[in-house]
Amino acid sequence: MNHSACTHTPGTSEPAAPLQAIQSTLIPLFPQRSPQRRIQLRDYQTQMLREIYRAIRGNQSRVLAIAVMGAGKTVLASKIMSDAVSKGRRALFLVSLNCLLDQAAGTLEKFGIRCSVLQGDRDFDTGAPAIVASLQTIAARQRRGQSLGQILGRNFGVVFLDEAHITAWDKTYTAISDWLPNTAIIGLTATPWRLSKKQWLGQQFESAVIGPQPLDIIKMGGAVPARIFRLDGAIKETELKVRQGEYADSSIARQATTPESLAIVLNGYQEHCSDRPALMVGATVSQAQATADHFNQHGIKAEVITGKTSHRDRQAIIARLASGATQIICSVGCLTAGFDCPPVSAILFVRKTKSRALFHQVCGRGSRPHPGKTDYLILDFGNNQTHGNPMAAQDYSIAEPEQHELVTVDKACPACLEVVSIFVQICPNCGHEFSANTAADDGTEELIQGTLSERFTKQQLAQRQWLRDVRRRAFAQDENPSRCIQQFIDTHGFTPPKDWTHGAALGRTNASVSRRLQYVEYLERHCTEAKDVEGWLAYHCQLEFGCDFERLMELPGWWDVLRIPPDSGPEEVREAYRRASLMASTQADFHQLNTAIASAKADLQGVPANG
Repeated sequence: MNHSACTHTPGTSEPAAPLQAIQSTLIPLFPQRSPQRRIQLRDYQTQMLREIYRAIRGNQSRVLAIAVMGAGKTVLASKIMSDAVSKGRRALFLVSLNCLLDQAAGTLEKFGIRCSVLQGDRDFDTGAPAIVASLQTIAARQRRGQSLGQILGRNFGVVFLDEAHITAWDKTYTAISDWLPNTAIIGLTATPWRLSKKQWLGQQFESAVIGPQPLDIIKMGGAVPARIFRLDGAIKETELKVRQGEYADSSIARQATTPESLAIVLNGYQEHCSDRPALMVGATVSQAQATADHFNQHGIKAEVITGKTSHRDRQAIIARLASGATQIICSVGCLTAGFDCPPVSAILFVRKTKSRALFHQVCGRGSRPHPGKTDYLILDFGNNQTHGNPMAAQDYSIAEPEQHELVTVDKACPACLEVVSIFVQICPNCGHEFSANTAADDGTEELIQGTLSERFTKQQLAQRQWLRDVRRRAFAQDENPSRCIQQFIDTHGFTPPKDWTHGAALGRTNASVSRRLQYVEYLERHCTEAKDVEGWLAYHCQLEFGCDFERLMELPGWWDVLRIPPDSGPEEVREAYRRASLMASTQADFHQLNTAIASAKADLQGVPANG
């Protein structure tokens, strides 16, 4: 990448100056604290600040700062811009979305910096110490014959480029980069990935300064973990068209707005997140509107936000969602950045995409912490599993990415070579036994839970298994089950989902009646430390069985699921499972069958099932 092949044109740009000379007036080794600054940087922000300054002092004029959503990238940028202004240099913050303009300006003002916003016909001061500018407005004024110097002024010491994974390829930004070859330009992004295989961030930036991983932010209390569930049927990949390397929005919307697909989306919401403020993100405005209409017709208050929604109306809709007056907002891409509504705890991703950045941008919008919020759900209706979990460990390399093969959703029986569902545990053709769960090549694992299949990351699997092991040991050693929950919270920074412990102590939720009673007696022995005994017992009953005391004795046994007598032997159980698996068609069917056979094996062997 060559940043020195640009000459000075009088009246259009400031003269090129050696980078080291600019640094000497812009960036001290240890910037002095200004009394006007009202925001205290976090430790990791301070570390990123030092690394950015070190990179610029090392003669790197194009640096990318990467940090997860909610980590305070705009605050970090404002601190650096404040340092520039204090040294008599001007600062420029470039954005591609109008909704981010006032957000960035507001953060700058908290640092005591006078800034002016360049967007549309708003009043604008070219002499302001700091400018927050819309790339679209700059482009429009260039088309009217104005030079960059006339539009923005001169004497810039630092430039920030927001959403750099998109804007670094913007023609207007490229012109600004060429216009200021020796000025430090710092890109900001949470998702440093491109859809095109021919483009990666290392082509536009010389180095990257990487902030904390999402798991670290969660431990600090700055975010909550995400749980991804896949719901099939609404969008069929084989029927989608591909244009310029991405699934065509129109073909996605066409599928997602059929009566059958709308019903699948509605049912998914009603069954799994109807008590959570939610966002639905589709491919087109018409899809968002059709989904909102369908929800409203079924008594669920839904509103639509599009790119044409005014700032005032947008804020009013978000406020109604936060208050509970609105239950779900349906939208398209305009909520992928700059959206801030901490109560949101469910994302309905009703589209298929090849863009990892888009999936993470959208699905990261539920990560903001909020009182009483311990996690958020991502309902993935497009089977976007290869993009991973936005709140898991990430590979933030800006080098050319390696190409990966897609993970198959079927498997071949090694005994008879019959191709069967990936969820089958016993081959219906020859009786060969598979392991209970299937691991993907990317280190994640998918477990069937009810009508959903949850996609676990390596970290989530380890956390879940640790919790289940500790709960099982607590029961075996007759120890208080509450302590392991608190230990989990202290270690990982969040409350584990209740269904992570279902069947942990007994090996399965549909244990025999005598084992259920044994567990209840165990709980009663340890409830004396609780202030609310009844609530404590109900909570731990939910953790183990997923239901309250009233339903505990009504849970079906494995023999009910397999439709055989409870005194059946191993061969009868295997044959019953084989027959039932031939009739199974949904993930929920396989989940029920696999749970039943695990319980049957445990009872027949006289030991707890594997958790």
